[in-house]
Amino acid sequence: MKKALITLISISMYLLIFIYSFSKNSKYLHENAQHKILLLKQDFFSVFGDFHNKTFKLSNILEDDKIINDNNQKKIFFVESHTNRDRKLEKPRQACSVESAARINPDMEVYLFFATNSSGIDMHFSDLIEALLSYKNIHLRFLNPKEFSVGTILEDLFQKDKIKNSSYPVAHLSDILRVLLLYKYGGQYLDLDTITITQLSSIKKENSACAESKNIVANGILNLDLKSGFQISYSYAKNLAEHYDPTSWGGNGPLMLTNVIKSYCPNVDLVVENATQCGNFTVLPQNKCYPIMYDEWFKVYQEEHTGKMLEKITNSKPYFIHFWNKMGDFENKKFELPFTSQAAYMELAKIHCPKVYKTLVKYF
Repeated sequence: MKKALITLISISMYLLIFIYSFSKNSKYLHENAQHKILLLKQDFFSVFGDFHNKTFKLSNILEDDKIINDNNQKKIFFVESHTNRDRKLEKPRQACSVESAARINPDMEVYLFFATNSSGIDMHFSDLIEALLSYKNIHLRFLNPKEFSVGTILEDLFQKDKIKNSSYPVAHLSDILRVLLLYKYGGQYLDLDTITITQLSSIKKENSACAESKNIVANGILNLDLKSGFQISYSYAKNLAEHYDPTSWGGNGPLMLTNVIKSYCPNVDLVVENATQCGNFTVLPQNKCYPIMYDEWFKVYQEEHTGKMLEKITNSKPYFIHFWNKMGDFENKKFELPFTSQAAYMELAKIHCPKVYKTLVKYF
């Protein structure tokens, strides 16, 4: 009797999922329905199977009518550019970046793109995925760079596998994809080692980036409107197409963006203390994105520096906090934090990505 009941419930759950999936004769799911389906599947697997061993297929960005056709949509973009990884969202800090942006900007659509060289991605369910998809404005998509670049001035870089053969393929792919996204759609790009502190509508700068150091504009936090920012995004893309350097770590990112900005305002001194206006582009002060600089990056992960780091961040009144993941050896988990840690990063995570924080079992 019990076995028959479980079978009946299983069939009913799958029928409900099927009805949700194909209602309205739509090829692609309505965003709200998609969230309900994913959460419904999660509930089902938590009762009748191993939720964390299940997968779901990500939609292709090029098949997303909402992002392609709605030029008035306010967008935030994140890119995971490791194309050869098993598709799991394993890093809580990356998930924290996405949640913090979505949580404080409920009026904006937040997209996390997973780059792949294949025709699709089977994404693993996880507690982090559950946390992110509980926000209706977070969307996960896959992006095939070669396919995505067709018809753009950057198509040749991918058709000739120039990024694949570079000295820094992951970093370079990330540099190029952020430019392509802003060139095609316009919006706010953010690195996956940031926490968003301020609602973006309050910044009132539709085309902006932050000074990283004197006369260097960083590309880790880059906002370009589709129309008013197109001159910058096109010029950046054109420079990448013509001057891409496969041997330079930063030559295709901050250095190239800086050269693009200076080409429009050759006589402007890009300082770090105050906002600098260059036409309709604004270079924001360093402390609005980088209140903790790279010479102190490690202190946000050490409890003995918590008070000083939080005070420094508070006094800076930042829009974002960038954590300089490139400076730390995160791949071998050297700077993982136990969930009991009271380091500055953990204190910030509790506030700005509470749902991701609550998924922690051992380490952040």
